[in-house]
Formats: sequence, C-alpha cells, structure tokens
Amino acid sequence: MAENLDIGAFTITGCGWNLVMNSPSLDRFKSSASCSTSKNTVTLDSPTFTHTSTTESVIDGRNSFITVGESSISSSTISSANSVFVARARAGTDIVLIAVDVNGDDCADADGDTGLCEYDVTSSTSNPSMIYFGGLASARVYRDQGGTPVYKDNHIVTATLLDDNDNELFQVGAHKTNTSGNTTVWVVTGDSDTGTYDDHIIRAFGAAGQNETYPDDYIDSTLASAWYPADGEYTIGSHLDLLLEPAPVTFSTPTDCADMATNASLDGNRQTTSGGKTVYRFDDTPLTIAADLTLDGCGFEMQGGLLKVQSSATSSPVIAINAGGWLEANDQGTSGNPATIKAVSSTYGIHFDIGDGGTLDLNTGILRHVA
Repeated sequence: MAENLDIGAFTITGCGWNLVMNSPSLDRFKSSASCSTSKNTVTLDSPTFTHTSTTESVIDGRNSFITVGESSISSSTISSANSVFVARARAGTDIVLIAVDVNGDDCADADGDTGLCEYDVTSSTSNPSMIYFGGLASARVYRDQGGTPVYKDNHIVTATLLDDNDNELFQVGAHKTNTSGNTTVWVVTGDSDTGTYDDHIIRAFGAAGQNETYPDDYIDSTLASAWYPADGEYTIGSHLDLLLEPAPVTFSTPTDCADMATNASLDGNRQTTSGGKTVYRFDDTPLTIAADLTLDGCGFEMQGGLLKVQSSATSSPVIAINAGGWLEANDQGTSGNPATIKAVSSTYGIHFDIGDGGTLDLNTGILRHVA
C-alpha cells in the first residue's frame, strides 16, 4: 500500500502484483503483465491525475485488473485520433472507473457510460478485456439496542457486482464507516460493451457484527433481502441502512497474531490503537477457542459477549499472552453487558500462559473456570 505519493508516471511490470495507492498525485499509471494466468490487481483510491503526455494514456493496462475510484483527471492531450485515452484496456485487462471525471465531465451516470471519456479496449475470446463505469452509493451500519439504532464506525462495507443472471462478477471496493456509521460505496452501472447494471450484493462487517444484503428479487429467494431499496436497485445515489448482527467467531486451529493479520474474515475487527498496536475488537460477539491462541504483540478486546474455551478430557487449548500482547474484557459493547470468559464445562478449566509483558485485563469483565 502506498499513501499520498506525488509522482509523474508510475508503471508496474511483471506478474501477480497487488497494489493499493491512496490519494496519489500523478501524471499517468500503467500496469503491464506478460502472463495472463497471474494478473496484476491495482486499486487507485482518490487519485488526482494531471495528465500531460501526448503519447501515453492516463490509465493503461495489460493482463491487469485496475480500479480507479473517486478521481479527477485534467488533460488537454487526450485524443482517440492520437491513441491517447482516459483508459486503455489491452489484452486481458479490466479497468473499473468509479466516480471519475475528465476536465469536469463525468465518465458515468446511472445509465452507465456517458460517452464523455475516450477509451480503448483490445479484447479477444481467449483473453477478454472490459472497461466498467460507475459512481457512488452510500450505506450506514448500526446495531439495535432496544429499538434504538446505535451507529458504528470502523466497519467495512463492500459492494459486489451482479450480472443479469445474479452471478457475482467482482467486488467493486471496500470502505470504512465514519463516526456516524456512514460511508460511500462504489457501484458499477455500465460497461464498454453497452451493458448496464443496477444490482449489487452489499456486505458489511466489523467488531459489532455483519450484514449481507441481496436484491429483493434475488434468484435464491432464501437470500433475498426485503430491506433492499424500494425501487429494486442499488446504484448511483442509492442508500441502505444495514443492521449488524453479531456473528459467532471460532478459532479452530492454533492461531497467533501473524495468522490473524492475514485472516480476511477479521479485517473488520482489526483496528489500531493510539499507540500504533493492532487490536481485534469484538462487540457482544460469541467467541469460541477450540485450539491454542497466542497473543504475541497484538490484543483482543472483548466489548461484552462471551468467550468460551473448549477444554475437555482430551483437549486443553491454551491462551498464551506474551510480551506486548493483551486480552481485555469490558462492558463497552452495544448491550452494555460485561464480557465473560469461561470454559465450556466447569470440569475442564481454562489454561492461561501469561508471560513477561503480557496482560490479562478483566476491567469490568467476568472470568470463570480457570484451571
């Protein structure tokens, strides 16, 4: 991940790169991979392009998946007659343009491509390419507390594009909610083959729980969501309020901080303290520890909820808290109830191994069944 780069032209070559750039300022971007089976994946979030090249396009890709979101491009040299484009998708490339404008002209609206942004697509049956167009919707996440919504920050919201047959095509972006529980959401409305889109699956997850919202006419009626927008579309300008439900989390294999850092299912729980340390926060979440858990440089914060350790006559998972690690149990969850740490059975207690510099902080929490 690269933050706030101020550069001219940026090019990546080779295969299998995964690059995220936040708020860069640049002249142009190019991703060129020689192998169609290991494409580059690139996200340019809120880039500013000041394009001056008379020979190179603003965004250029080969065997790549490039997403450009919330971007303004200024250029006096874009011209299809000179093969200089806003976006050039060479063989095996998808380019997704979300809320992109060129010299103030929007590339997309609710009907897809506006025709105001020149592009080029080189495609083949064996290695197809496409350019997608879209803009911004919004969502707000909350937990219910006795009929009152409690809005939640630092939760991730994603939109996954659906085709006409409700097949999932790709996740368009991932966004974190602010202190009011709100976030913008990237959505796709059209493509370079004149296709149009208006349905997405919206997923939200984090410390307070998760939500998965499907179109109300989804092909699998058991998944269809009655709270999908009343006009049957989630597109530019749409909004959804998403109720979070605590989702049980089970650690069934030996796990340490390095394992959790690469576990995508914990992305919404993973936060950074004011001191720069990683903490996993769980808001009234049921947790089960079925194998050894080692906190070696990161923390667990149980904000209410229940942590159960599956100790038995034949299995005794150990919670190890090493230097720089901590486990805290408090009552800061939505319910206001204190967190509880206990064994599944009082017959087989919890085994702790707390080393020098490790911390078990019960705060307002409850601890039972220690071996």
